[in-house]
Amino acid sequence: MINNIPISNLENYIEILHKTANVIILSLDKQSNILYVNSYIEHLTGYKSEEVLGKNWIEVFIPTINGVAIENIFQDVIQSKDMHWGNINEIVCKDGSIKTISWNNSLCLDENGMFETVISIGNDITQFRKVENQLKETIDDLKEEHQKQQFLFSRLSNIVIETDGIKIVNASESLMDFFGYDDLEAFKSEYNCVCEKFVQHEDYFHIGMIDKDENWIEVMKKLPKAKQVVVMIGKDYETHAFSVRFSPTFHKKFLIYFDDVTDLMIQTKEYEYKANHDNLTKIFNREKFNSIYKKLKAENSINSLIMFDIDHFKKVNDTFGHDIGDKVLKVLSSYVKDKLGRQGVLSRWGGEEFMILYFGKVDAAYILAEKIRNLVESLNLNDIPNITISLGVTQIKSDKEKDLALKQVDEALYKAKKTGRNKTIKL
Repeated sequence: MINNIPISNLENYIEILHKTANVIILSLDKQSNILYVNSYIEHLTGYKSEEVLGKNWIEVFIPTINGVAIENIFQDVIQSKDMHWGNINEIVCKDGSIKTISWNNSLCLDENGMFETVISIGNDITQFRKVENQLKETIDDLKEEHQKQQFLFSRLSNIVIETDGIKIVNASESLMDFFGYDDLEAFKSEYNCVCEKFVQHEDYFHIGMIDKDENWIEVMKKLPKAKQVVVMIGKDYETHAFSVRFSPTFHKKFLIYFDDVTDLMIQTKEYEYKANHDNLTKIFNREKFNSIYKKLKAENSINSLIMFDIDHFKKVNDTFGHDIGDKVLKVLSSYVKDKLGRQGVLSRWGGEEFMILYFGKVDAAYILAEKIRNLVESLNLNDIPNITISLGVTQIKSDKEKDLALKQVDEALYKAKKTGRNKTIKL
């Protein structure tokens, strides 16, 4: 299940996924050059991954007639910084055959918000398109709308339903297969709407987000495409994420397509975690703190800043080595984070400096800072040297003075260090 994968095991999980997944997993740079492609590319196209690494994806795989259009779309997305998008295009295999690929793409930015790579998950829908074209020819001969839909649903591999947003009218066999029901009537005997199966999770759409008199389809259609994602639990008790697409039909009904994007969401969460957290201490990094701080409404709440660093940290590195220095940073971060709890936000400011956004008045922040200082001074661990810290504390008085507060807390820390260290100064 997505939410049960420990961060520490995520790299192993993704490595296994890359070797075994029956989808193309692709990473491109800004010029569409291939940075990484998994081994499935050989099964699908005949090219070994080492044959195409470093080469231009569009020049190798995109038919000449479509190359310019695909390149223009790629560059437009990079410039607009759309984080997630989908597209369908044809690729040319090594033997000259054509495959149709459905792509789910994520734009990955570095810690400074600059382009880093595009990660794409590609599903081979060639057979689906072939069946779809055959269906179009056959449907012309079918007179009844119900016959058309039944014929279509019986051949769709992904979950597709027809609904008015309240009750399910029809569904592909994949719906019953995913949830473990013999037929649609068995499913409908327990659920009126597929939306009842959406897992309530803050990162994904669910019916707890809408009012009783609202139609979930109409609400979801108004969301950005990246937010049109739901999570459902299948018969195997595994959690899957689905991107949702809507297509109107007759009589105010919709065909709703559920495209499984579980693999892509796992990778996206890993990149988001790395972008927001310090690699060594696993607490928020400075960029994430600045993002939180920028959104802070100081007029509507009373908040303070606590800034601290390790006294004579260079001496720790010089005497015991950088491995021990790194361990000191990790242990300190862990103890302070536990002491802080939900009273504020801890981040690594840089080097041996840390910043806390404290949710409370400056006097209470000073008391907490002293508790943290005493805690650190009293630590007596066998595998790291004893350390002390110096701290500065100040009040965030208003939105207009948030930048001033950052300067004041830095001055308070400087004063604590210049007047003897191992102390807390409040300004």
